[in-house]
Amino acid sequence: MSRELFLRILHDIEREVPWFTQRVDARGRVGFSTLQKCTAAIRYMAYGTASDMFDEYLKMSGRHIRSCVYKFSKAIVLLYRSRYLRKPTASEVEQLQAKHAEKHGFVGMLGSNNDINVLDQSPVFDDWINETGPDSSFELRGTLYKRGYYLADGIYPDYSTIVKSLSQPIGVK
Repeated sequence: MSRELFLRILHDIEREVPWFTQRVDARGRVGFSTLQKCTAAIRYMAYGTASDMFDEYLKMSGRHIRSCVYKFSKAIVLLYRSRYLRKPTASEVEQLQAKHAEKHGFVGMLGSNNDINVLDQSPVFDDWINETGPDSSFELRGTLYKRGYYLADGIYPDYSTIVKSLSQPIGVK
């Protein structure tokens, strides 16, 4: 994360969420700063380790770090939901596709392009679902097959048109 982005998030949170501002407690001791609280939350989420890992570095208890993460997450949703935490509009998708069309072959997907997301958004099965595709039936060893098949590995869903390879073959063949 760039320094500018981090500071913008920090200032937005400090301005909108009073819990993140530095205060003096009932004993007269100065509490944690906005910088410490946001740093604790982001580091905890980034590294995914135990919350007490940062005890010595940030001088915070594991319990307080978990509070920071919870309140930081709520603040991010509160502040940025309408602009960033939403599905893109059709015009935004078109702009991104046009921008990246020269560099990439399949530009219909935004976000994580793993196999399952691509399959869910792909028009590959639309004709099959709508029963509008060409006849791809064939006969093999006396059995009539109505659809074509795709060879895939084990992570794909159990569709009748997806044939999965053997996960533990017995011999060389």
